[in-house]
Amino acid sequence: MSSNSNNTSHYETVESTELGNVQIIQKRFPKDLELFRQNFNVLAETISSIADKRKTPDNPHWKRDFVILTTSSKFLQSSKALLNLESNGYDYDARVIMRTMLEDLLRIVCLLRDETMVQKWLEGKLELSEVKCVVHDWFLNREVKRLYDILCDCVHTEPHGLGLLIGTSTEEVRVKLAPLLPDSVEEQAAMLTPPVMFNVILLMILKAAYEKEIEPCTANKISESVSHTLLYFKI
Repeated sequence: MSSNSNNTSHYETVESTELGNVQIIQKRFPKDLELFRQNFNVLAETISSIADKRKTPDNPHWKRDFVILTTSSKFLQSSKALLNLESNGYDYDARVIMRTMLEDLLRIVCLLRDETMVQKWLEGKLELSEVKCVVHDWFLNREVKRLYDILCDCVHTEPHGLGLLIGTSTEEVRVKLAPLLPDSVEEQAAMLTPPVMFNVILLMILKAAYEKEIEPCTANKISESVSHTLLYFKI
């Protein structure tokens, strides 16, 4: 009886902590959340716009487009899951999703550059090493490589990644049992940058690749959304 009571109590503590975290994020970062909503909606509209034009039977690239649009749809949903995890305080788990999203971006660019890779992907034989060769300029970028290595630490449960789950003070080192936000506002703000920027990056990729298929009004929304986001983050 005591064990069940303790489990219930801790679960309620975690739920309460999550709610408090979300309230803090909503209060402190309304602009970041609004930018996310804006880019999320524009990306959904962009994917639909491309799909409407590229599903015709005479499209010679329908396999490639199908894979890219399906991956983009999955990416869109992952971005919302990423935002939810970060807002609730689950930065470690968010980084696991981030690595998958980064790999999705690399695959999309790979398929756009080399359509022969599409069949390999459909057969389940496309290795990430092959993707990296096609998008070497992306993957060899120092910042992208550094980010990928950091995210891998979380995916593979390496010591550096597990450090996110350990709380420290002058008196003790303790394992976190609740999803606590970082103490500093700067670190909290940094948690929201990836959910916003990932969608912006995919928007730029899709606009460049499918400029003729995207409706002019949607293209204008992409330009405005990307511009507002980059200006906000001073990029």
